[in-house]
Amino acid sequence: MAELNPSTVIAIRCWWGEHWGIVAADLHGRQTIISNRGAKNGVTEELWHEVVGNSNWRFVTELASDMPTYSIIERARSMIGTPYNFFRWNCQDFVYWALGLKPRSPQREAALGLMTAACFGFMLVKGSKSG
Repeated sequence: MAELNPSTVIAIRCWWGEHWGIVAADLHGRQTIISNRGAKNGVTEELWHEVVGNSNWRFVTELASDMPTYSIIERARSMIGTPYNFFRWNCQDFVYWALGLKPRSPQREAALGLMTAACFGFMLVKGSKSG
């Protein structure tokens, strides 16, 4: 397993895209991931292997925070138990917030953009058939 510093943000590859989380460690020094998982219905702190397993993952290098590591971990842990909501509070919203940034989800923005384009295309096709 990779040696990662606490508060490092990782993205775990999933069939639908990526799941983001924050690296931490438990009281026994075992590597954990704090994340907001729909599969767990909210923010949890779980052992690395429970979240990442054998999946491919990457560092999320496009995010930067001026907050110290302990503050990021403390903020992330303060949200444990908060329910998951894809449209208002998903894994990316959570990570942005824990880093002291405005919550947002590029993944959700892309999905909503695709849904909007599909609906618009459907309306165009439907409109051209009725005219």
